[in-house]
Amino acid sequence: MKSRKQVLWNWFRARLPLLLLAALLLFAHPTWRSWALLGIPFLLMGQGLRTWAVGYLHKDRELATGGPYAFCRHPLYLGTFLSGVGVSVLVGSWTVGIAFAAIFAAVYFPTVRQEEGYLERVYGQAFQDYAARVPVFFPRLRPIDVGEPGRWRWSRLISNEEHFTWAALVIFLLAMAAKQRLC
Repeated sequence: MKSRKQVLWNWFRARLPLLLLAALLLFAHPTWRSWALLGIPFLLMGQGLRTWAVGYLHKDRELATGGPYAFCRHPLYLGTFLSGVGVSVLVGSWTVGIAFAAIFAAVYFPTVRQEEGYLERVYGQAFQDYAARVPVFFPRLRPIDVGEPGRWRWSRLISNEEHFTWAALVIFLLAMAAKQRLC
């Protein structure tokens, strides 16, 4: 069971990107080059990875080892990182990119430690065996053999609230497009 502090931290961490996206609109200097060059491709890679990951994630019920979890232990965080790189490029500011990297490290390094401790307590040897074979963040080139990996499910995308992330990104991109048009 997660402590109240862990639950509150996870709630805050899940909403922090939405607050940062809104704040970034103030500093945004988008160009068509920043959109096409790396911004949109990184953003789509990151969100695609997050979407793939949440379809396998059945929080607090089973250890996710299939799909992207066969390549790295925290594909959601890797997806968040790639999306953040994309947003930083879209905004067109080195300052935003550096701030993103610092905030990401400050938020996600402790989160990974906390989550790994939780997974080890809940899943014990199964998690230890999985962790010995799969890297934390940077993915393997080939997935581990997980036996029956489970299936990706839309219902998990909804229960993990990833559809809200997509909605927020669409709103952010529309606001960026409007700002670019006005500038």
